Amino acid sequence: KLIKLLLMKKITILLGVLASSISFSFSQWTYDFTYNADAGNPGGVNTEGDAPGLGTWTNLVLGPQSVNVWSPVTPLPFSFNFFGTPVTDFKASQNGLVTFDVASALLPNANESLPSVNLPDNTICGFWDEFTSAPPTGSGDDIRTNVFGTAPNRQFWITWYSFEMGNPVNSFSYFSVVLEEGTNNVYIVDKYSTTSTLTSTVGVQLNATTAVEAGSSLALSSNGTLITDNDFYAFTPLLLVADDAGVSSMV
Repeated sequence: KLIKLLLMKKITILLGVLASSISFSFSQWTYDFTYNADAGNPGGVNTEGDAPGLGTWTNLVLGPQSVNVWSPVTPLPFSFNFFGTPVTDFKASQNGLVTFDVASALLPNANESLPSVNLPDNTICGFWDEFTSAPPTGSGDDIRTNVFGTAPNRQFWITWYSFEMGNPVNSFSYFSVVLEEGTNNVYIVDKYSTTSTLTSTVGVQLNATTAVEAGSSLALSSNGTLITDNDFYAFTPLLLVADDAGVSSMV
C-alpha cells in the first residue's frame, strides 16, 4: 500500500508539472489601415481614368433606382480572404456597401460608426452613406465591376459610377472598393466628386462587435478625373497573436 501511495503521489506531481507548462495562445485577424492622399490608384494596376466608358466593365446595377437595394449575388473572380476567412461571393448596395454575407437581408440606410449592429457580417463600407434623398438615382448611375492585372496579382474593382447619394444630394460620386489577389488587401478609392456633401463611413466590419474604421464622417474629395489626384484607404490584413502562459501548482 505504501508503494502504491508513493507512486500515486509521483503521478500527481508529474501531472501538476505538465499542467503548469501549458501555454495558451489566442489569434485573431484584424486590419491595419493607412490613408494615402493624391497617391493615384493603389499599386498602379488600374491605369484608366476615373470616368471611363463602359469598355471592359460589367454593369452590376443599372440606374435609375428608386429604392436602396442589394445587387445580385456575384462570384469573386479569384480566391480572397476577409478577416482571415475565405469568401467566394458578394453583393453591393446603392449606398456604398459590399458584403460577403450574401444571405443576410440587412440593408441599412444612413451610415453609422463601426461596429454597427445594422450591418451584415463581413461587410466593407466604401463611403457608406444615405441613399439619395431625391430618388430615383440618375440614368447612368451604375455600379460596375472589372478585373485588372494578371494572376496571381489581380485587382477586382467594384465602382460606383456617377452615383447620386446622400442628404443633401451628392449627384456625381465616383469611388471604388478594390479587392487584391494574393495580399488580401482591401482598398477604398476616392476618385472624384463634383460636390462634397457626403458624411460617409469608411471601414471593414467582421460582425456587430468587431470592426476597423477609418472614419464615420468622411466626404468624397472634389478631385479631377485624373488618376494622379486619387486618394485611397488601404486596409492590410494583420494577425494578432497573444500568448498567456501561467504557472500553477497542483500539489
